[in-house]
Amino acid sequence: MTQAEEIIIREAIPEDADVISKLNHAVQKIHSDALPDVFKPPSDECFPASEIRKIIEAEDSYVLLALVEDQPAGYIFAEICGKEETARSYASEHLWIHHISVDDAFRRNGIGQKLIQEVRTLAEKHGISRIALDVWSFNVNAKKFFGGQGFTTMNEIMRMEQKGESP
Repeated sequence: MTQAEEIIIREAIPEDADVISKLNHAVQKIHSDALPDVFKPPSDECFPASEIRKIIEAEDSYVLLALVEDQPAGYIFAEICGKEETARSYASEHLWIHHISVDDAFRRNGIGQKLIQEVRTLAEKHGISRIALDVWSFNVNAKKFFGGQGFTTMNEIMRMEQKGESP
């Protein structure tokens, strides 16, 4: 990618579902390489076009597609989520980033940063002050990227596997 090539971010349409399914392969591979007992290898069935079309059409879901010279380069999938007040916590609303993936050929060109900026704009448009996501501990590059975008650790999940029991 050259500096002259423009990055366009637009809302995905149902016809983009196959392309987004393919773009998911890059992030799925990172996960399956690191945790093959948890994540399946990349395939069109990991994030199928039929599921993506439903997400695109859902009211509180947003799928944005990044294009460079009309070539799909990445996507982000975010959803408005809420939590009702309980005796222990206040009600809250946030924009949850479920996925972000940038094709290997387009990495380190500002595409991820532009996708995050568009999600920030969406949050502002909806009056939402918190954007959240989760990141796997092994994914040092993602943690560094998200930290550079202003995300901070809010919660950690730990696990323990016992011998002789399936994961």
